Amino acid sequence: MKLIARVHSMGLFGFAGLIANDNPSVDISGVYDRPRWGCFLLKAVDVYDLQSPYDFTLGLFYTTLKLGEKVTITPYAGFVLEQTHHFAGHGSDAMVVVNTTYKIDNHFSFEHTGRFSNVVVENDLFDWLNRFRIAYSGEHVDVMLTCWHNNNVFDNNRYTTVGFNAAYSRIRLSKQVTISTGITGLLMMNAPNFDAADKRNGLLLTIATTVD
Repeated sequence: MKLIARVHSMGLFGFAGLIANDNPSVDISGVYDRPRWGCFLLKAVDVYDLQSPYDFTLGLFYTTLKLGEKVTITPYAGFVLEQTHHFAGHGSDAMVVVNTTYKIDNHFSFEHTGRFSNVVVENDLFDWLNRFRIAYSGEHVDVMLTCWHNNNVFDNNRYTTVGFNAAYSRIRLSKQVTISTGITGLLMMNAPNFDAADKRNGLLLTIATTVD
């Protein structure tokens, strides 16, 4: 069991590769992880504006499938509750995520994530996004290069975002508490028919505390 609290200098939709706005934001999450399955619950809120797009709850159940020593497939299923005005407002729906990780060596890995949203309630807006990520993880240093591609196979949203993240992580304050700090930069490369994001490019700072 892990509890994670993070403070960001602006709101970032991590699965989508989109910046919500310039306001500072906070999210608190809990992870219950077993060898074969687990669950994840996250609540995110805009510090200044409780009715901004960055006010939602995400809940996912997952299972872990290992294909040899290098490949891990993790399918997730759960929900997103848009809470801008109501507990489960317009845009709340089921979500499916499939994550595939290839472990290159002890420090480097390559990851593909397929995110499928608006699965049940608003399936006429069914959305498919691919996220590609190469990551380096050392004792205290994490570096990630990420590309999000939202295709318009099922809906009209189409964009490509690239991002860079560098963090100094796992700074142990006690036996159960660690802190991390990092910086993330995003650049939207193209969005010919995308108009939902007020801010497309940005640089944000994150400070996180983990209790396990």
